[in-house]
Formats: sequence, structure tokens, C-alpha cells
Amino acid sequence: MLTEISISEARVGPEVLSPEIRQWYEQYAKDTWRSIDAMVCPNGLPADHLHYLRAPDGKSSETFQITNRTSPTNIGFKLACDCAAGALKELPIPEAQYRAETTLATILDMMKDPQVFVLTNNNNEGLFVNWIQPSIAKACTHWLPVDSSKQQTPAPLVEQQLSSIDNAWLKAYLMLTKAQFPQLRETVDNILARIDLSFMIDPKTKFFRGVYLLDPPGFKPWQYDKLSENRILYAVGDNETAELLAVLLNNRSENSIYTDPTTGLSARRTWDGEGFTVFWPALLVPEGELSSQWEQTYQATIQAQKKFGAQHNNGHYGYSAGLGPDGKYYEFRVPEMGESSDPYEARTVITISALVNMGIIKPIETCLELQRLHAEFEEITHPGMGDGDTVDTATGECQPDQLFPNQATSLLACWNILNKRQPQNLFMQVAPPALKNAYEQCSLW
Repeated sequence: MLTEISISEARVGPEVLSPEIRQWYEQYAKDTWRSIDAMVCPNGLPADHLHYLRAPDGKSSETFQITNRTSPTNIGFKLACDCAAGALKELPIPEAQYRAETTLATILDMMKDPQVFVLTNNNNEGLFVNWIQPSIAKACTHWLPVDSSKQQTPAPLVEQQLSSIDNAWLKAYLMLTKAQFPQLRETVDNILARIDLSFMIDPKTKFFRGVYLLDPPGFKPWQYDKLSENRILYAVGDNETAELLAVLLNNRSENSIYTDPTTGLSARRTWDGEGFTVFWPALLVPEGELSSQWEQTYQATIQAQKKFGAQHNNGHYGYSAGLGPDGKYYEFRVPEMGESSDPYEARTVITISALVNMGIIKPIETCLELQRLHAEFEEITHPGMGDGDTVDTATGECQPDQLFPNQATSLLACWNILNKRQPQNLFMQVAPPALKNAYEQCSLW
């Protein structure tokens, strides 16, 4: 069980964790890892979703099912979780490497299936489709319900597509895997050599296109031309692609820049102001160390999240994509930190993993806020299996289900916190050299 830590014990400096806080994060990582492990099929592919069944009284039970769908992002995160489990001693290193090797073997098998891995050129290169059945490693054809006892007839068809960002996350964590497990380098490199993200770059604008539809074939008319998680797209290619990061960072308007009213510091807005668009790339790329402007952006983002939480959530914060208490997927966000002018009605729901991700920047403050959440909303935690996805802090209603990417990023945040940002250090060993220069030379405002 996670034990409570007093504020006086916690105030030991921004980079130095007290033994009590280290122990707290170690336990949090252990519990989160168990939920992740429960979502993985024997072939090494993860499910997107751990669904907890309801007890007769309507409350969540500890009996769960896994959903029979996954994505390239999830598969990449699964490999990263194997790396984390070995580094954090949740698994012996040989066992962690074996699990990663099992996933890699399944990826290689999927690359032989033209319904799963769609060729984009004559060099045997291509991209993975966005929705895959993890149990059989085949492309999804129909949307199956989260609760398998509630079969929908007929089940809706899946509109398959190739997603640049999903394939980029898979590439990113393949790169981390070969840095963590050098014995797997040859296998990983064979896979990486065939993932053709260049297919998604618009040669005129130099921005990545978002999605390529398969039926009828063609790109959707939008591009990743605003700052978001799309930064990872530039970190997983060659030096030429890394240099294109300047195109993205320089594509800004007056609305791209945020000024913190308390400190007067400037920061860069992301497109919609969700937490993950700021902090997911930071799981791998030490942006704050490479650029003081990125460090300011992190600090201002957290401050804006806290301010929004003070206005709407009794001081709780953590706004990012997640499952609402009603089971629907929402993009919870802080409008003030987004460029988007889309209307947004503030909700009293927070996504727990968004808060955990901020621990990379503010581990002590994050730990205290997580403890406060646990104290006020005991039902968010599954004993030994980590936190559910969201909580409505106004009603106390929790979403017990766990999304694989949110659980995975929580584990990776803990790995960064506990092991002196080891994932960042490993990734930068295999990232294109020009990436470092791009961050050091480009200006956010």
C-alpha cells in the first residue's frame, strides 16, 4: 500500500528525493506495472484497455477483461514498459528482454500481413494500420464492445488508416528498446528500416500529414502544423527529418505564445492544451535541458494546470485525454494553454496519468498531489493494480478502467523520476544527432 508522506518530509529540494518519496514512487510503479502486465497477450501485444466489470451493487469489482484492440502506439509503449520493468527490477533483466523479444517476433510476423503492414513504396517499406487485434495480431475489421458480454449486432466497421503519430511512437520505443537491450539491436534495426514515416511528410509544407485513409485511399486534409506530441515525429527519423523541427517551431502566431500572469514568463502553447501533448515527448527527449524555453514552457504549463484546477477541481489538476466516468473518451484540457479556438466547456474530471507525467518536472509536488487524490477518492486505486483512468472531483465518481497508454506513461514517468532520467539518456544515445542541435538553436517565441 502507498503510505502518506508529510510536506515537511517532502521539501528536500527539486532533484533530491527523500527515501520516503522514493519508496512511494517505487510502490506506485510496482502497482502500475501489474495493470500493464495484465493487459499483455501471450504473443506480446498489449490490449488498449483493461475493463473492470461491475458488481451487483453497481460499483466496480476487481474482475476485469481486456479489450481485443490495440494500436502501434500501444505496441511501442509495451516495449518501453518491458524496458522499465527490467530497469526498475519488477522483472529480472533476462525476463524483461525475453518479453520484448516476443513482441518483436510478433511485429515481424505482422509485417508479412498486408492488411496490417501496408507497403508505401517499392522498397518493402510501409506503415502499420491503426487498429489491430492483439489476441491474433490481425487487423481489426469491426469495433467490438469494451464489455464482451454486451455484443453489438452488427458491430460497426473499422475505418482503417495509417497514422503518422502512432507509427512514430512505435519507432520511438523501438529505438529505446535497442538502447536498453543491445542484444536486440539487429532485430530492432530490421524493423525500423522498414517503417516509412517519410511517406507522411508533405514535400511542399515540410509538415507531417496526420492520417492516410485506406478506403478510399488518400490523405485526410490536415497536417501536424501546430505544436503537440508531434515533436516525436522529428525525433525518430534521420538528421534531415530532425532538422525539420525548425519548420514546426517557427510556424507560430501571436496566439502560439502564452505569458504567465503570475511570473511574466513566456511559454509555448500546444494546439489544444492537453497535458499529454506537452509531457509525452519529455518521457524520451530532455527538452528542458536542451532549451531554457522548453523548461519555461513546462513550468508555465504546470502552473496553468494548477490554476485551472483551483477554479474547477478544488485544487486538483491533471487535464489530458482519458475515459470519463461515463466510459466515453474525452480530451480534457486547459484552454488557456491551447491555440485552438474550439469551444470547450470546463469539466470537473481529471486524468490521473497527466498528473503523474508532471512528476518528471516536479516529482515532490506531484507526489503530494497524488497522495491528496488518493486520500480524498479512495476508489480510484485498485489494490496492487494502480489507479483508474479518471476521477470527477465534484461528484467523486471514478473511472476504474485503465487505458494502456496512460498506464504506460505513468510507469515511464516513474522510471525517469527514480533512475535519474534514464529513459531520456538511453533515447538520446540512438536519436539523430541533429535533434540536439534543433532544440538548442530553435526558438519557441
